Amino acid sequence: MEFLSTTTQPWQRFKTLLLMATLSCHTPAWAAPLLDLKLSKSQSSQLKAQQTMDFDKDNHLIFENEQWVELDPKIAQSLKGKVFSISAKVRIDSPEQYGGILSYSQDNGSYERGFILGYNGSRFSFKLSTGGSLIGAVAPQAFVLGQTYLLNATYDGKIATLYVDGKKVASASAPGEIALPDIPTPFAIGAYKDKDEFFPLNGRVESIKLENTLLDPKQIAKEVAKTQFQFAVRPSVSFIAPGQALVEWESSHPGKSMINLGLTRDLGTVIKSNADGNSHSVILKDLEPASVYHYRIAVNDKGNRRLSPPMSFDTTMNYMPPLANPHSDFTPSDKETKAVNFVVSKLGAHASGHALIMGGVDGKLAYELARQTRLIVTILEPDAQRAESLKQALAKTGVYGTRVTVMHVPGPKLPLGSCFANLVLSEYTLAGKKLPYNKEEIKRVTRPAGGMVVTRGFSYTRPALKGAGDWTHQYGNAANTSFVDEELAGIDQQQETTLQWIGRPGADFGIDRQNRISSPLAINGHTFLQGLNRVVGLDAYNGQILWSKEIPDLRRMNVPHDSANWCADKKHIYMAVADRAWVIDSTTGERVANLKLTASERDTHDWGFIANDQKVIIGSTVPKGAHFNDFWGGDKWYDKAGSKQATTQIVSDKLFAYAKSGYKGLWAYGKGLIVNSTITLDQNRLYFVECTNPDIKADSNGRVSDNRLWIDAKVVCLNATTGKRLWHADLPKFDNVTAEHGFLQSLYGQMTQNGYLLVGSEGLLNAEKKYARRGQFVYFQFDDRGKLAWREQNPWAHDHHGAHMVHPLVFDDEIYVYPNVVSVNSGKTLSTKMSGRSGCPTIVGFKNGILQRANPRVLAIWSKETKKNTGWSRLRPSCWLNFLPSQGMIIMSEGGGGCSCGGWIETSVSFIPLEHTR
Repeated sequence: MEFLSTTTQPWQRFKTLLLMATLSCHTPAWAAPLLDLKLSKSQSSQLKAQQTMDFDKDNHLIFENEQWVELDPKIAQSLKGKVFSISAKVRIDSPEQYGGILSYSQDNGSYERGFILGYNGSRFSFKLSTGGSLIGAVAPQAFVLGQTYLLNATYDGKIATLYVDGKKVASASAPGEIALPDIPTPFAIGAYKDKDEFFPLNGRVESIKLENTLLDPKQIAKEVAKTQFQFAVRPSVSFIAPGQALVEWESSHPGKSMINLGLTRDLGTVIKSNADGNSHSVILKDLEPASVYHYRIAVNDKGNRRLSPPMSFDTTMNYMPPLANPHSDFTPSDKETKAVNFVVSKLGAHASGHALIMGGVDGKLAYELARQTRLIVTILEPDAQRAESLKQALAKTGVYGTRVTVMHVPGPKLPLGSCFANLVLSEYTLAGKKLPYNKEEIKRVTRPAGGMVVTRGFSYTRPALKGAGDWTHQYGNAANTSFVDEELAGIDQQQETTLQWIGRPGADFGIDRQNRISSPLAINGHTFLQGLNRVVGLDAYNGQILWSKEIPDLRRMNVPHDSANWCADKKHIYMAVADRAWVIDSTTGERVANLKLTASERDTHDWGFIANDQKVIIGSTVPKGAHFNDFWGGDKWYDKAGSKQATTQIVSDKLFAYAKSGYKGLWAYGKGLIVNSTITLDQNRLYFVECTNPDIKADSNGRVSDNRLWIDAKVVCLNATTGKRLWHADLPKFDNVTAEHGFLQSLYGQMTQNGYLLVGSEGLLNAEKKYARRGQFVYFQFDDRGKLAWREQNPWAHDHHGAHMVHPLVFDDEIYVYPNVVSVNSGKTLSTKMSGRSGCPTIVGFKNGILQRANPRVLAIWSKETKKNTGWSRLRPSCWLNFLPSQGMIIMSEGGGGCSCGGWIETSVSFIPLEHTR
């Protein structure tokens, strides 16, 4: 093994440095580190690389093709004490089973010695031996490939602790002194290498430092802050036109900012923000279609260049319609200008959806409407010759077929579906002619919940469909009932519906189907969908995309053991993003406000639970890194019976409230660990389960898998406006869950007409206190004063594919927890044989039935009367909840992408009862 320098002088210098480092092993805290290297071109003479050295554009050593750097093992051998720290700036480009960043370790059967700062799969880890097996502190969340991180690992003789970007992410008890290998062992940068194993790193190790001192957490955070861009509000990318996007962010400190942008991670293009303050926005133009762009945000702060983590957005998700530019052949008259201005004043310039023009004269009204809004415009013309003439004229503008279309419709029946047109105008009536089509037909095609007819002599605004319900929270409402009084025109089978629309988004929008993300929302004629770090707003009645955003910090998985990250009311979406809640205008997608955590928690916590009612917005704080956001691999189904991964609960350490009026903070409450999946808001009362065990609090880090969470826990009720505690009661004991044995798979809170209901799912134990491969649902009904009114239990259907953790569905008189039906009033089990559910999703209800996934894994209606399913073939629901009975329809976002168990139609779709189309 030889050095690649052409002389021996650099090696002699390096040996001198290593000798000095070795002699410094017991020096005081202010002394030089044992090892302090930058793996860059400027220090290449000091690097004992194992392959030919190549450097990237930033002059960092490229680790690929089994490249690694060997160090003198005497440096590692000098770690004879109980205290040391490692610091590294790294980028990993591909996961590895046992990846090493700085490694001096042996793992050979029962012989385990040394230490490793590295990664396992896609999670950073810090492991060491004190004489036995390697003890590991493993980050709970996966790192992002290609993103640069600052890592710190510390050992104080008792605890091994791992920090990522200045934040403590994991720790492990390891009392004693570090036990180093007593056989020849490579001391390696960029690989894990021992006697018989070699796992090289692909990526970069920009710098590495090893010192016989214990870094203070404040010192670590301070060093990180020197180099990282600090956001006040994280970035979002909003698509505003074909090839154009608006990037918005707020920095923690005022000053000039810029975006580094490119189609590869090398970036290349620099676009500066013109703002000098904290708020910044940049419009990106000439973006390539169907392309992934990488970007970072940077600022020069007092001579220090601060960079954000790498982020990306996908222009495939740019659904904005083509622009209609001014055209000399379609210059509007004063009458047409006035009519379009009136529409814009009512609907806004960002109005999207479908517009119908009843009778075309010269196409100028239609063209001007397309030019000033995002509406897709269709002219219906009874005269065939005029229709053809309009087609020819509009085709010359370049917008025919994309923004404006002409149909020859002699009448009287319109050959169009019902309930889809956001706007109806007429060039005929504007020219003083008679409206060419029947008014009842025009009403039929007008969209419910605000669709407008604006013609001379006939104006009409269509109300919401009779019996339509709004789906504003994860399980329908803040009361978590999975039922919102949606009547669906009284239907109870699939044959009584017809297709309303089919289209975007498709499978490229979403996340692999298994991961139980937040459900769609639907209210006021709109529906909202989350995907892979992105969100869209659609018109619920025609599927037209209203707006689309890419938000790097939006993702949240495993909702059954956590809470959703958004909710809505008639005007706004409230969306938890990092340490803020964004208030989004539901029609335009614009962020109109952001609600903050308290200043003391912004650096350490994220916004967890979120809900709203007429007066308040409720939020909670969780430690940063608590939420699940991994989505690849079988363990990311989060449902294996009894497994630690699938029983771990996300808990909040504080609840608080904002007033909707003025967004003023009202109160905060925090006495213990609050189980997110139990938080329920109803009629100005807030309910939850809370554990005040101080030992659990110390170890939680936002995730708890310890059974002690359920021992001596309390059920609490607060006034949602004042935060005053109204009552609290003991959480009843579970039959098979003790501090040492058993498991609680899930625990949900929801309201019935009689009070707060908790439904837990526990595995049953055999005589040896082992899991018996079966379990039961346990119900605790509390009345308005906190008294336990009744308790019931009934069996799981089975212990896989979500059947053992299905969310309750609460009707006025019955509770459905598949396959069981329980009386709301008495708690008596009415049935244990509800049939037809298939696979992982939960169930939701409407007046006469239940929506669920049925064999063969398709969307289906289960009739409460016939107790049978009728469904839609090849439409596969996702593995938790992506289908809603809302707005008088059944709305389903695409949920089959990634599934290997069938040939699914990977599209979003909506069905409407036939009764609503007449």
